[in-house]
Amino acid sequence: MTYKQRLWISAIAITLICWVDHQLFSEGMAARIIPAMIRQTGHLIILSLTLVVGYWGWKKHPHSWTKRLWLLIYTAFIVVLILVGIITWQWQWFNKSFLDIISTLRYAFCSPLPLLMIYVLTKLNKE
Repeated sequence: MTYKQRLWISAIAITLICWVDHQLFSEGMAARIIPAMIRQTGHLIILSLTLVVGYWGWKKHPHSWTKRLWLLIYTAFIVVLILVGIITWQWQWFNKSFLDIISTLRYAFCSPLPLLMIYVLTKLNKE
């Protein structure tokens, strides 16, 4: 399987995974009845799946920096998300507008957008 096929498969898989996240944990009817802690855990699981699927898609790419960049960005974001969640759960230090920004970033990371952005970077980085 070529790296282009892997990227297409991972883009489609990420889109499907994120659709499930959107339906179950964000906007669907189920999201309204699921307790907040379970919904947030579901978001983390979806982001982790996105990380794994994206890494699989970049693994065979000729530019080795792509998979490292993918892993670094997603791992850093998941760590920040966990820290913000713990701080909010324990001490409620963050206001609603900051948490809305974090939620918007989570939406962006839970989409094929980062995959496409790195792909564009690879096209700009012709050697």
